[in-house]
This record gives sequence, C-alpha cells and structure tokens, in this order.
Amino acid sequence: MQKRKIALLVMSIIFISLQCSWSVSDSANIAEKDPTYQISTYEMFGYSIRHDDDIVKEYSSDANFSIIHYNEYEFNISINSSLGKFYFQEIEVYGEILAETNYMQKKKYSFRKYEESFFMEIQYYENFIWMHMSFDGDEGGLIKFDSILDDLKVDLTGIHLNTIYLNSDPILEKQKERLTYSKEEFKDILLERQKNSIITTQNCKITSSSSDSQYETEENFVPKSATVTNYALLHETCIPAGFSDFDDIQDTLEGHPSVDECIRSFSPTESDILSEIQYYCKNPILSSNRDLVAYEYVGHGSGTEWEVYTAEWTNEILGEYDIEWNGQITPDEISDLWGVLYDVEACIVLVFCCQGLSDFEMSSAWITDGEAESFCGSDIDLIQGTEDECSVAFWDKMCDTSTYYNGAMHATMDLCDEYYLYTFNTNWYVQGDTWGKL
Repeated sequence: MQKRKIALLVMSIIFISLQCSWSVSDSANIAEKDPTYQISTYEMFGYSIRHDDDIVKEYSSDANFSIIHYNEYEFNISINSSLGKFYFQEIEVYGEILAETNYMQKKKYSFRKYEESFFMEIQYYENFIWMHMSFDGDEGGLIKFDSILDDLKVDLTGIHLNTIYLNSDPILEKQKERLTYSKEEFKDILLERQKNSIITTQNCKITSSSSDSQYETEENFVPKSATVTNYALLHETCIPAGFSDFDDIQDTLEGHPSVDECIRSFSPTESDILSEIQYYCKNPILSSNRDLVAYEYVGHGSGTEWEVYTAEWTNEILGEYDIEWNGQITPDEISDLWGVLYDVEACIVLVFCCQGLSDFEMSSAWITDGEAESFCGSDIDLIQGTEDECSVAFWDKMCDTSTYYNGAMHATMDLCDEYYLYTFNTNWYVQGDTWGKL
C-alpha cells in the first residue's frame, strides 16, 4: 500500500509540475488569436479557514474569478483575491435540472477537478445566477467564494442537462417559490451562511482582508499547543447554521484523544461536502498533516444517493426554517475523491439518513475505495427527530475509552437502543470492520 502511494505521489508531482507551465497570460494570448475563445470575469466574496498554530478565518470582499472557455467541453478558471491567486484548468462540467415551473427551470452546472480539490456550482434563479466554489488553497487554507451574477456570458448550451428532481417531492412546490428570490435577499442569505456555516471546536481568529469588508473583526482566539492532525467532520445538511442540538456530539468528539478538532458544517452544498472531505483527509505524505478519523453525514437519503438540502432560518426564536434541494451526492462522486493525495484509512463513518445503507454502493465507496475502517448506516426510512440523540449515543460509545466495548458494532447498538425504535442487524448495519475504533 505504501509503495503504491509513493509511486502515485511521484506521478502526481510530475503532473502538477507540467500544469505550472500554463498560466492565465497564456489564456489571454490564445484569446487574442482566437475570437471564439471566451474569458468572462465576475466579482465575488468569501473566506478561507487555515489550520496552522491558530485557526484563522479570513474574509475577502474584493475578489474576482474568470471562466475561460475555449471549446465545448473544456473550462479553465482563474481566481484573483487577497487570499491568493489560483488557476485550475481542464475542469469537467455536467448539468442538472433541479426544479421546474411553467416558465423556467432551475438549472445547475457542476465544475469538478478532483485531483486538485476544486469544486464549483452555478445555479439559475429567476432574477440572478448564483455561483459557489469551495477548494483547497494549499497554504491559503480551505477557501469558499460566492457570487451573484446578472448573466453568465460563457456558453454552456452544449452541456447535457439531466433531470433529477422528483415530481412527488413535497418540497418541490416550495422550491419553485424560492426561485423568485431578489438579488438583495439572496446576498443576505449568503453573507449569513458564510459567517456561520462552519464551526470549529477551537477558538478562531477572524480577520478581514479589506477595509471595506462587511464582516466584524474579532481577536478572541487562544493559541493551541500543537498542530491539528486528526479531524472529525460533521456534515449537517437540511439544518440551518447555528442549530444547537448537535453540540453534545462536538464536545464528545473533541474530548477523545484521537480527535484534535471537530468541524461542524451546516447546510453544505455538494461542492462544500466534497471539498471538505478531501481537505480534512489530505495525505500526510505531503506534510499536510491532516487525517479524517470520524465522519458523519446527517440529512435526507433516497437509497444509493445522499440528497443535499440547504436550510435557512425563517424564525430562529421559534426554531422554524425552510430547506431547499441543491442536488445529490452519489457513490461515484465519493469514490472519485480518493487517490494519492487523499484517503480515509481508519475513519469511522456514520450516515444518519433514510436508506443510508439500502445497498452497498455508498459503503463500498468509503470502505473499498477510500479504505475507511467502518461504515454505519440504515436500510429503512428513519424517524424524523431521532437524529440528535441517536448520533450522540453512537459517538458517546465510540469515544468511551474506559470500556473494551467501544467498537462500531456496539456503538451502533447503542444508537438503536436510544429510542428502542431501531434494531441492530435488522434496521442498522455496520460494513467494514464491525469492531472499528477511533
């Protein structure tokens, strides 16, 4: 296994070196010679999270990105910001229809570059176009940007659109209403999401990269005594930022000796989910020193796929919020995450969604392709409202270092016994190492 990784690492270094020979100026030169070659530039705003001796969250409100399109299927993207300058080329793109009314479609285009951990999506609303990207900025940290566009000048008409929404989905009618957001309403939502979407267990230094930033600056961090190496990552889809029911899980995981830091990510998009998994398991061979040892996905499922919903508060005092469907995570997308730079060896995976283990495709993507240790999930539709207590019961048992019985099998049994509503090996199962431990 180690020899295979080293061989792949050498190949990856050669590939990255060859990539460096291409620059944005090369693209500009081609554009001058070929009028069909398109470069469109747009403003955006976002932030980075860096895990160094401190955790630093830095905002940038004056960034821009360029989509460079020189034939039907090839796209390059250039990013210029105070967080760094980045360039990604030969990005794969595919399209989907997420919702439809009598007069418009909610179209989504996903841009993916797995080997460089770059993920971007463009969604069409009635009054604007929303761009969201999430990628590994190397020393710049985990970087996320949003942009609200009046128009997209790059031609995407040649990209095939798959229709993936369900006509019977009761949320679909609500989603059609949300297509009519104004730009101002949606920007407020995005700003709030950027402030609160990721919560760490360590205090965080928040900075701004421009004087006219819309964000407040705080200096309340406590330096950590050691570099973070092991992460627990909780993806809480269809739950709005600041939702508190899972606080106990974060505290429990942080207290385990194998977990240096627990990251909670609220209402992530597809791009967020894929980029964050890669970012927090980047291979230590490259001295990135990040290892994902615990992972939980909380949300909706439909068998093989995970359904991705984002959520926004409508009345936080009363605990009321709306959710909006933004796509799916498939087993193939998870399998494509792994490689020389990324793996999840020794990771315990808990999937709390309906039919999260109705077949073996998703668990195989983690266990066989990613080499995770244990995958715990259910093959039934789960009862809404049981996710927080059941998840706490699972991670409490996984983190109980005082007993011998703290493997994945017994942790899943405790999850089932929390309400006595589920039965181990009837509703819930463990794939991989049934005795897997943190």
